[in-house]
Amino acid sequence: MRGYLARRERKRRYDQRLRQRSALVLQRYTRGFLTRRRVCKMKAQIRAAVMIQCFYRVQRARRHIQSLRNQKLHSEQQALERAAATKIQANWRCTNSRKLYLVTKQREAEAKKLERFRRLTSAVRVQSLFRGYQARRRAQRARFEKLKWMNITLMNSSALKIQTLWRDYHGRLATHLRLQAQRALEHEENEAAKRIQLIARGKLARGERHKLDQQRAKLASRQRSQAKAAIRIQKVFRGKQARKMTLQLQQKHREEAQVALDRLVHQTKTRAALKIQCCVRRFLSRCRYFHRKREVELRKKKKELQFAQEHAAIVIQCAMRRARARRILLQRRREFEKRISMMASEKAHDEIERLRKEQEEELLKLKLQLLYQESTANTEAVRLRDELVRQREEEEVRHKEESQELARLRLETLMQQREIDAKAEQERQKKLEAQRLREQLELEKQIQKEKEASMRTQENEELAALKMAAILQSGPASKLQQEEGQQSHSLQQEAAKLQQAAEAIRHDQARMKIQAVCLKYLARKRLAKLQKEQAVALANIQSDEQRLRLKAEQDKELALARLKAMMDNEARAREQEIKELEVQMLERARREKERIALRNDAARKIQSRARGYLGRQRVKAIQRKIEKEREDRAKAMQETLDAAEAKVAVALVEAGEDVVDEADATSTADEWVEYWDENAQASYFFNIRTQEASWTRPVTTPSAKAMDIVMTATGRTTELEQEAVADYVDYAAASQVDAKGYPVAASGGENYADEYGYYDQYGQYHYYEQNNAGYYGAPAYGQNYPQMMGGDMFPQFAAANYAFQAAAAAAAMGWGPSMMYGGAPMMAYGNQAMAPAPIQLETTPAVAEGDAPPDPWEKFFDQYTGAAYYYNSITGEQYWA
Repeated sequence: MRGYLARRERKRRYDQRLRQRSALVLQRYTRGFLTRRRVCKMKAQIRAAVMIQCFYRVQRARRHIQSLRNQKLHSEQQALERAAATKIQANWRCTNSRKLYLVTKQREAEAKKLERFRRLTSAVRVQSLFRGYQARRRAQRARFEKLKWMNITLMNSSALKIQTLWRDYHGRLATHLRLQAQRALEHEENEAAKRIQLIARGKLARGERHKLDQQRAKLASRQRSQAKAAIRIQKVFRGKQARKMTLQLQQKHREEAQVALDRLVHQTKTRAALKIQCCVRRFLSRCRYFHRKREVELRKKKKELQFAQEHAAIVIQCAMRRARARRILLQRRREFEKRISMMASEKAHDEIERLRKEQEEELLKLKLQLLYQESTANTEAVRLRDELVRQREEEEVRHKEESQELARLRLETLMQQREIDAKAEQERQKKLEAQRLREQLELEKQIQKEKEASMRTQENEELAALKMAAILQSGPASKLQQEEGQQSHSLQQEAAKLQQAAEAIRHDQARMKIQAVCLKYLARKRLAKLQKEQAVALANIQSDEQRLRLKAEQDKELALARLKAMMDNEARAREQEIKELEVQMLERARREKERIALRNDAARKIQSRARGYLGRQRVKAIQRKIEKEREDRAKAMQETLDAAEAKVAVALVEAGEDVVDEADATSTADEWVEYWDENAQASYFFNIRTQEASWTRPVTTPSAKAMDIVMTATGRTTELEQEAVADYVDYAAASQVDAKGYPVAASGGENYADEYGYYDQYGQYHYYEQNNAGYYGAPAYGQNYPQMMGGDMFPQFAAANYAFQAAAAAAAMGWGPSMMYGGAPMMAYGNQAMAPAPIQLETTPAVAEGDAPPDPWEKFFDQYTGAAYYYNSITGEQYWA
């Protein structure tokens, strides 16, 4: 009986251990599958982010080029306006000079017809003008000479500046060539030093790892399970963050689309109002200009007619007075001759003398009268000439003012035309901007659709993986049901919100229709009232000119009122169309979401059944594969151990140390076998002796002879190696681990994590339970590197070491550690723990004295795309900024 019970207990324990091992194997492969799926998803997210960045940079470059084009067009427009203003000023000055010259010439012609006194005055005036002209010419010649000397001085200073810049350039070029030669020599020395350091560090690292491999093997399985659990937690957390960020981006895009729509409506109304205002102002300006031009021409004709009439009256008066004086003189002479002939025979000398005296007195009186009339005529002529001169001056002043007013009106017209052109250009730019926004929205919609498709594919894959895990755990089924319930509830809420929004928009449409009817009625009443008032005003006016003017103003007011009413109607119709489009878009979005929800529900049901079947088939296949691989590994491990022992024995007896080293390296290298992972589409390495797996090719332990050579070259001693080994604590051997295999002491756990960390396909990473930080929270490549590999470790290679540190730090800053060593670049997605830490280098004496090599990274610009990129003159690497 006891034997039976003992056998049954032993069988039960054996079955229990077998089930536990099977469960562990299933969990390990399941977690590996999920990890590889997560890696694929992260790569897809990274590619999508890079694509978005590319599109964003392209759009930003296009906007910059468009702004440069606008600036160029603006500068050309300003230059054209300045040239036009200069041309107008030149024509105006030419006209004034021509008028002044004609007036001066006319004055000279009139002065020649006057008396000597006036001719003398005119000559003096001409001389003064000529002397002023000569003085102005001399002043102009002096200014020209001054400007000439200033130009010569400026050219000399420019030549000196060019010579200085040319000599500076040659000096800098010579210095640059010398520095480049010096850098080349230093680069060769640094490369040699780096090669020696690489060999030494590789030997040290391989030695330490070989000594600690056996001790780490005891905790490897538990640490891998811990790492997989951490990866699972990180995946869930990052997925939650990504979904939250996606929702925020969708909300932001909706808000931006609404703002763009409102802006477009406002811009359309503003453009229509501006266009109408420009047309009205241009029409009014032209009317004012033509009216003033007509008045100026009429006033000019009246002045010319008045001047001609006054001149003709003066000429007629002079001729009449001259004829009357001649007629009186001829009559007196005839009477005197008649008297002389009558009294010639009898009269005496006294009578003749008396008659002669009377004749002389009459002649004297006549001369006095003629002199008085002449002086009066001269005075009147002088007064008339002065009046004419004053009138001409006033006429010239008035002409100048009118010309200035006309020039101002022309300039105002040109400025208004320029404003109209500028507004048209702004409207065109706004149209282009709206077109660009529409294209950008369409592109974003397309990208969003692609993202949704990729996310659906990834979700399907994740659901397949979760169904695989649902065989072992019963929790995810209820969680999936909860998620489906939450999604259906959110869809119902969103449908209710959309219906409310559609109802509100319909109410707005009805309100707008009522407002439109009321406004139309009020506009008709206002127009009828305005027409009545205009008819009354026209009836009260008697003058035809005023009536015509008032009629024109009333027609203009009516046209403006009708135009305003028409614009209001168009704006209301446009707003109503926009509301209708919004209702259609909301209804379409609601139907699309309902269709997607139904499709997702059907897909979930189909996927759940397919996952169940595939999961069961996969578990059976995994069990068969595990049994087969276990047998193959046992056979291969036994054969490898036998071959290694035989080779070691033969090498020790026959060939000595060298052969032993080669055999040892061969046996160690043969322990790692390369396999291909179909899910990850990548190769990995498996240790048939320690059951370890690695995504990277493992290194082998160097021979003792190689260790001696490297230690002799680097100055390391056996005592230092023993001290490094003595610092390591085997927590498993000392029973200082918990149930999960973690070190009990906090300091010990931190030391192990800091020194070794964990490994995946991207390399080494760190994990901490205290803050749940991911492996990207660990120190980045290059951080604290100078303290680790500086002059304290290899004093004789300090200079070359610092040059290597500079190149490595620059490469780490430009590409990141993952991209430098063949991995895909990872992005932080807002997690501070994933941000690479900055590199802090110690200041060496060479850097402080200015003898250190300069920064090898230089910035350049691509001649086709205009984008910036950096080039390393030492390593030949380049990356885009």
